[in-house]
Amino acid sequence: MQLSHKEFLKLWKIKPMASSDSVVIHNSEILLVKRAAKPFKGFWTLPGGLMDSGETIEHTAVREVLEETGAKVKIMRMVGVYSGPKRDPRGTSLSVVFLMKFIKFSGVPDEEVSEVRFFPINKIPPRIGFDHMNIIKDALKLLRENKRK
Repeated sequence: MQLSHKEFLKLWKIKPMASSDSVVIHNSEILLVKRAAKPFKGFWTLPGGLMDSGETIEHTAVREVLEETGAKVKIMRMVGVYSGPKRDPRGTSLSVVFLMKFIKFSGVPDEEVSEVRFFPINKIPPRIGFDHMNIIKDALKLLRENKRK
């Protein structure tokens, strides 16, 4: 059964959605996507999206990075779980965030994004959508702590 976009958004208001976001790091740079649609159209975000029925959250993370950026990645570790009613204006969401190792570009980004780009971790653009700046800070803190060990 296929829901219309309107029906999907209505459902999201009453039933939280599970998603995954990914912090992809390569050569001290972070991979971001510029959103082509609302919410946060024109803002930079982490690649990510909703979990499909029948897949694991890890598969969601890898699939969404490939779909949105054309990049193949490998999960290094989990950054954390982020949830709440204010993360996404469409409704309550729960996202598992992974730190990813970039392998290579092997595909074409989909229509959900207008641009894909690596940014130096000390030059992240100011217009970051959702709560992704907090997630980026948590991931960078995790990376610094791992380097000290």
